Amino acid sequence: MSVLTFTRGVTISGERCFLSAGFSADGNAVVATTRAGRQAWNPRTGEPLDAALVPNDEHASAPVSAQWRAGAKDSGASAPGFHVQDQAGAVGFIAEPFPDYAGATVAPDGKTVAIGYQHGRLRIETLPVSSPTFLVGHDRSKNNHQYQNVINYLAFDCDSQLLVSMADDDDHPLLWDLRQTPQSTTWNGKPAHALHDPIDLNSVTDGGVDTFRFSPVAPMFVCTHRRLQTLQIWTYARAAR
Repeated sequence: MSVLTFTRGVTISGERCFLSAGFSADGNAVVATTRAGRQAWNPRTGEPLDAALVPNDEHASAPVSAQWRAGAKDSGASAPGFHVQDQAGAVGFIAEPFPDYAGATVAPDGKTVAIGYQHGRLRIETLPVSSPTFLVGHDRSKNNHQYQNVINYLAFDCDSQLLVSMADDDDHPLLWDLRQTPQSTTWNGKPAHALHDPIDLNSVTDGGVDTFRFSPVAPMFVCTHRRLQTLQIWTYARAAR
């Protein structure tokens, strides 16, 4: 089980519906989109900021991305999979045998890739590719229907050691500590790993998390709760053993 501690920081509430929230690229502002427009706050004090003076970069593209290519039908790709690339060009390739992938994201370290699927499967690959790690937690929907839970959100923290995943139909945003020791298993007859026991963010926060973003520079995250009409900012740390 992960040994993380969480500390609630700023909570912003009021008669507004937070549609989304994120951090500016320098981490010095939390910016939320509401029905009243774009608003910003200091993430450590909650002091309102002039959103017009905060760069509109809280949803900027990652410096390294994973682009799907279908294989032989695409020039330059001999097999279906994800081509991981930065602004300078190719970084690596991850073969993708499953046709029902939902999306992929690359960690800030530029080599750890999370891939989500339409049936709740989660897979971690680290370049250069060796044995995959499967994250077991979204395999059932809230109605206990197996393999009917599309992964719709993946995000790494700034240290590439934590991953948050969200799915369409289970209402449980999960936080995975990738520093944990996974169990050995096999996949397609080859060595693989499996990671269990994620942290349910509904048990950490007030529950009903609608949107989530890590800070790009610090051990912090922001989440919004439509039902409570609140925005919460949290810090986290690895607990001393």
